[in-house]
Amino acid sequence: MLLKRRNIYYVIHAALGVYLLSLGEFADAQLPTMSQDSLDQYPTSEHDRRVSAIESFDDVLEGWERRARTGNIMSTYDVQVIATYDPGEPRFEPQPGKTYFYENLGTSTAFYSAGRRAAAVEGNQVVVGDAETKEVIASYMLAPELRSSMHTTFMSPDGRYVYIIGSPSGEPTGLVALAGSASLVKVDALTLQPVKQMNVGGRLHHGQIFRDEYLLIDTFGRDDDGLDLFLFDPETDQIIGGVRDEDLGGATYTAYTDDEYIYVLMEPVGYGPMALTGYIGATNLGLGRITALRPFWGTVSELDVPFYLHPRMQLPSRAPIYDGHPWLKSAPWGFAIETSIHSLRMCGSGMFDAYPNLKIIIGHLGEHIPYDLWRIVARMRFSRREYRGNRPLGEYFLDHFYITTSGNFQDPAF
Repeated sequence: MLLKRRNIYYVIHAALGVYLLSLGEFADAQLPTMSQDSLDQYPTSEHDRRVSAIESFDDVLEGWERRARTGNIMSTYDVQVIATYDPGEPRFEPQPGKTYFYENLGTSTAFYSAGRRAAAVEGNQVVVGDAETKEVIASYMLAPELRSSMHTTFMSPDGRYVYIIGSPSGEPTGLVALAGSASLVKVDALTLQPVKQMNVGGRLHHGQIFRDEYLLIDTFGRDDDGLDLFLFDPETDQIIGGVRDEDLGGATYTAYTDDEYIYVLMEPVGYGPMALTGYIGATNLGLGRITALRPFWGTVSELDVPFYLHPRMQLPSRAPIYDGHPWLKSAPWGFAIETSIHSLRMCGSGMFDAYPNLKIIIGHLGEHIPYDLWRIVARMRFSRREYRGNRPLGEYFLDHFYITTSGNFQDPAF
């Protein structure tokens, strides 16, 4: 744990998108500089050098604009109880002086082992083991309707309860997208059985004890009115306060506390519900908010191979325009809209100026773009706004995009 704290501390110190916050007032503090010994723990890789060549940390500092709100940024969320359960009978008896570990086993999808696909488990299983011998002492398989993907497992300060991720709030189907919201399940530490399922407005990412009284929880994804980071009271099962990405000016990833302050590791990029690294981060990339994939496009360019850009379903947070008309989503219409917008963003991002031999393939006879290209180019002569390309958008499309007939076999359109 000491090593983990040290690493997180120095990563936080080095990252620009980190804000050191408490849920009340925060006094000015000076962080120590990184020692050479600490730097030696993290040798610069070839990938690090390529990223720095695109945009160095000094460049980021020079052009940095603060987006975090100042003053009191605390928000609240009312916890809803989805279900309560009889805790059952104890499955083991803790012994004085012994240390035990708890873990949530199971996941919402099939897993791979030694190159083979294994069958998906039917439900999550809470186990307790001897920390010294590393042997499992007892376990309990939760009902299938509580099944969800596993992540962090943590305990209440008094050791009476274990907390794990449950099925989606109000949607106990057992299957859930990793980036979606989910419930919080409170488990009796002796019986290993659930006692309560709650909607806390987000999907548990990490949890830890704060000042021997509360639980500090950061979320992997959240509801629109949920919190990205909050303090939870295990005595009342209520959230006493938290913060949202929107108020921090970036995307939270994880949090750590020294029981005086709460340290938040963040990306200084898009924010709001579901604005996390990776899966949702790709959306922020498409919106032009980040350039984190530039090293990827650089590699594609160096390999001199084409890249096929395939459609996908809209993210729920990006699909309110389809409310009431779900038939418009996916292949009938939404695929082309999402892919064409992303393609046009690529043309206007300056990416093809940086990688002039990059080639992109899109299907379905060009996702509507060839039919509208003349008007796009014509109108942009009078409405460039924040267009970042050095050449007209149509030239980038004609020079860098190839279209296929896949899924659109209409002779007149062809």
